[in-house]
Amino acid sequence: KGLYNLCPDMSFMAIPNERDGVFSEYCVHPANMCFKLPDNVDTMEGALIEPLAVGFHAAKVAEAEIGQSAVVLGCGCIGLVTIMVLKARGIEEIYAVDMIGKRLEKAKEVGAKEAFNAKDVNIEEFVRTLPGGGVDLVFETAGAEFTTRQSAKLIKNGGRVVLVGMCAEPE
Repeated sequence: KGLYNLCPDMSFMAIPNERDGVFSEYCVHPANMCFKLPDNVDTMEGALIEPLAVGFHAAKVAEAEIGQSAVVLGCGCIGLVTIMVLKARGIEEIYAVDMIGKRLEKAKEVGAKEAFNAKDVNIEEFVRTLPGGGVDLVFETAGAEFTTRQSAKLIKNGGRVVLVGMCAEPE
């Protein structure tokens, strides 16, 4: 069916408690995992290709479309590109949640309607004030068990949750 990610023989480079990923100075991996950047793409731009692909895939899986509302839990690189993709797909009501001020500022810069510091605002209470008592889409990009569990409490009936982050282990 083309669902290579379900193959038991498939190996991924970043699995919590199994492999640390490739955000290091050196990494050994198969040559077929390397792609030469075109001359007109510098390495800084090239470094964003994979995170953008993750954001695009998350929005596609969620079937994100104009008129919907969304919460993005976690405003690291993946959360920020997810916000950018949602904005590009015409979603105006994007609510970002994180605990780091600079990330929240950047979330607003890239398209979040509002950005909430989880230390100061109860996002569950906030979404209950929205039409339908929740949002259409929740993207969990923090990779924490707490936000994974929280995701289900933020969607309205018929909404969708996309778990993008990966928990290292249950809390």
